[in-house]
Amino acid sequence: MAHLNDGFLMFWRTALLSLLVLFGGVCAQAAAKPPGAASLNTLLFEVQLDKLPLTDSLAAFENNKDFLVPLGELTRLLTLGITIDPSTHVASGFILSEDRGFRLDPASGQVTLKDGNRSFDASLLRWIDDDLYVPSKLLEQWLPLDF
Repeated sequence: MAHLNDGFLMFWRTALLSLLVLFGGVCAQAAAKPPGAASLNTLLFEVQLDKLPLTDSLAAFENNKDFLVPLGELTRLLTLGITIDPSTHVASGFILSEDRGFRLDPASGQVTLKDGNRSFDASLLRWIDDDLYVPSKLLEQWLPLDF
């Protein structure tokens, strides 16, 4: 039976929210990985908002000194107005208020934010189980989060 390695704490902070994320190494629940994640180490996150638990089982994947976070699940937990459309592979909506639009299009390598379009390396993103997994370093640039 696999068990979690010792974890470490990271804080995501913004003026409006604070998340506490505790994660460890590969775990038993991650034994059956989805096809897009077969070569990645699975991490389980416990996510808290203002010290209140939102979930104790957010799966993410370790990837090149970063980790891939499921954008759809994360924005749902944080009640951000962003949705993922698996049929078009686009994430769209808004961040905290409707005047802060958001559109992530991996096919074009463009993200649209309130201050305009930005390019990114779309090869860093992965579609796994109808969610878009995005490196935390990119999410820091786009969302009001600090990993």
